[in-house]
Amino acid sequence: MLFGVWLYHVGRAEHHTAHAFAEQLLGLAESLSEPEYLLEARVTLGASSYYIGELQTANEHFQEGIRLYDPEQHAELALSYGGFDPGVVCLGYGAWTLWLLGEVDQAKASADRAQALSRRLNNAYTLARTQYYDALLRQFVGDWQAVRARAEEAIELATEQGIAMVRAVGTIMLGWVRLREGQKAEGSRQIHQGVDAYRATGASFQLPHFLVPVAEAARVRGRPEEGLDVLADAMAIVENTGERYLEAELHRLQGELLLDRSPGDHGPAEGAFQKALSVARAQQAKSLELRAATSLARLWQVQGKTTAARDLLAPVYQSFSEGFDTPDLKSANALLDELS
Repeated sequence: MLFGVWLYHVGRAEHHTAHAFAEQLLGLAESLSEPEYLLEARVTLGASSYYIGELQTANEHFQEGIRLYDPEQHAELALSYGGFDPGVVCLGYGAWTLWLLGEVDQAKASADRAQALSRRLNNAYTLARTQYYDALLRQFVGDWQAVRARAEEAIELATEQGIAMVRAVGTIMLGWVRLREGQKAEGSRQIHQGVDAYRATGASFQLPHFLVPVAEAARVRGRPEEGLDVLADAMAIVENTGERYLEAELHRLQGELLLDRSPGDHGPAEGAFQKALSVARAQQAKSLELRAATSLARLWQVQGKTTAARDLLAPVYQSFSEGFDTPDLKSANALLDELS
């Protein structure tokens, strides 16, 4: 079955190959006009589109998958998805996609729906995977307490069920929370422990995502060169696999680390922020565009280019219609106040 082939290539982070198989699956499903095949195809093509950074396309497939999904009719399809439910997959991946597109409140609502559905289905494996999805969404949003709760539940469920990959992700996320709370050494240790455990499972998809907290831990501990080496590894993986959904954030964080290493040399950092902006705009990743614009505007503020900084950041901030209580938008708004 093509879905099994798709899972194989995703597991190996061969995203362009996986995407080609997903497109074949959709063509086959449309020719057969079978609702179950159409749902399967929408899930696979949505996830493939997400990984390669085609976010609007991914969102369209996830929303159609949610429309097609019936928990009573499609419960048995969980067996084809390694034990977790296709409706939960659409809602969980859909939440990540919506956040990247700048639909912050809709993303949180999608994650909440995934939680409710997962608990109603009462399947331990599905629930464990849901905590993994939700922890990453709350990390995006910047809700540290929610990340902690999801990570702790993911670790507990994954330990009970023997799901090594979910336990590893929960460990990374819990370390990231501790880092944010000021527990620099313990947070860094736990993040490294989780990434090592994740690699040990043989999984390689989403590895660039999980290397971001490793680089952040290096930055918090005053080790910019170490962080830059981690990001170089992450970017090499991106180029090798085509997994680009978080590419803009890699460039933005690279810029921050370059400034930490050489505060008086703005050129390389400015180039990294510009690259982050370019990638985010090409992907329509509005949340990552806001982060990149905030970093670049802050640098221009230091350079005395106040008008240029305001003209860069204001339109990006004003393009949002929701999520104003989140750290990213609060930070951008505070900077705009300083630039006014």
